[in-house]
Amino acid sequence: MPSRHRLTALGEIIRALSRGDTPDEVVRVALEATRDAVGADVVSFAVPEANRLRFSIVEGDSFSVTTWPKDSGGLTERVLNSDEPLSIPDLMTSGIPLRRLVGEEAPHARSYVGVPARSNKRVVGVLSVQSYRPGVFGQEDVELIAEVGRQVADAIVSSRRLARIQRRISQLDRAQRERTDFLVGVAHDMRSPLAGIIGFARILEELDSVVLDPMAAEAVRFIAAEAQRLSDLVSQLVDLGRVDLGETSLDLEPVDLAKVAAQVVDVARTRFPAHRFALRVEKPVVIEGDMLRLHRVIANLVDNAAIHGPSGGLVTIEITEDAGEAVLAVSDRGPGVPPADRDRIFERFVRLDGNHAGTGIGLYLVKALVDAHGGKVTVTDAPGGGARFEVRLPEGSSREGHPVP
Repeated sequence: MPSRHRLTALGEIIRALSRGDTPDEVVRVALEATRDAVGADVVSFAVPEANRLRFSIVEGDSFSVTTWPKDSGGLTERVLNSDEPLSIPDLMTSGIPLRRLVGEEAPHARSYVGVPARSNKRVVGVLSVQSYRPGVFGQEDVELIAEVGRQVADAIVSSRRLARIQRRISQLDRAQRERTDFLVGVAHDMRSPLAGIIGFARILEELDSVVLDPMAAEAVRFIAAEAQRLSDLVSQLVDLGRVDLGETSLDLEPVDLAKVAAQVVDVARTRFPAHRFALRVEKPVVIEGDMLRLHRVIANLVDNAAIHGPSGGLVTIEITEDAGEAVLAVSDRGPGVPPADRDRIFERFVRLDGNHAGTGIGLYLVKALVDAHGGKVTVTDAPGGGARFEVRLPEGSSREGHPVP
């Protein structure tokens, strides 16, 4: 169970993150807050860049940025390569060469903790702390540092995305620039408070029934779920801005569609507890694709099916292979989509049913992201009634990817 110290420290760090606008500012304020929270002498955040590591370092009251070649044998690389936290109570007795995180000798460093900083399961960098004294960092500190690493990674990914969009805004005509600038501004203003709400809610969810009575625990779960829903909406707005701006690059890697779909279903069961979800994998399919954007495609289709299906209805996700293509189908038991609307439903801001909440951008983004992968999405009648959305993706995509329209 997290202690009051951990909750207080994490709260201060989350507040500090809200003061950073650029990736460098986000890292600096996070390192300073982490230094104060765990009593470290040196705190660093390392980001892989091509054949080197870029280190942001806070030592005492000084802040610096430096680079070091990969394969230098430092502790940061151990964490990066293992993708696991590393805690060393005393470097003097560990048998590990005394290296500073940038590969230099550090005769004063005695204790060390390094954690991979992940955003959406992807490692963004390594957050490390050092002390000149042995045995300084306990298990609670390791857990706090790991949570801070996740918060920093999320904030960096978000600020990088916003920075890219802002650079593209200057290239647009005035009307489109103002519209896109509004979307980016909304996303930016909402990012920090949402990160704080979600971060605190996750910590509170760890508290057991001795601290939280059933009503309070239910309230925390509701806050966490609604904050996550709002965060998803912000992400949708940012994705819409990226489509408007013609963001072209897909981060291609082997993607197991069944694993991504399983992650989506786990979240959907929490968001829509009155619905039933069935994932049927006829044949595991791995394609070259952008994992985060394919996650968005599947999540939007599953959310759409749950929103338009009846309470207690079944949402079915099927994955198979056909004629050299990966096939993903999501079916619901709702009213279906009339034939006359089956092309229009993928247009921006189109909502066929005004009785259900929605922005009208979810299916538009599905089509844009599927098109970017060189695929196709269609909607037909589901067997037994309802709608069946089918996505077909080529199993082999070029490494350059396709532009997002």
